[in-house]
Amino acid sequence: MSAVLNCDAAGCGHVEPVESIIEADIGRPCPKCGANLLTRADFDYWAANIEPMFRMLSDAGLLREAGEGSSEPSALVSFGYHDGKTTIVSQPND
Repeated sequence: MSAVLNCDAAGCGHVEPVESIIEADIGRPCPKCGANLLTRADFDYWAANIEPMFRMLSDAGLLREAGEGSSEPSALVSFGYHDGKTTIVSQPND
């Protein structure tokens, strides 16, 4: 699974691609503004709730990495969590 860390500092908008979200990323500074890219609270929620959902969907064949070949229609889905709010965004993948 590929993932990203998003800087939540006002006006920054930096996105940091990572192979996966790991505990070592907690406190990692944003290279653009220096703010924290991942808090302990956000990581703990991600590890306990979002990551297992990804694994379950992937194991069931309902989720695959972007770019994996298939003739079936698909959508790009993004899951996020910050400050007690979970976001799920889906876009058709043409």
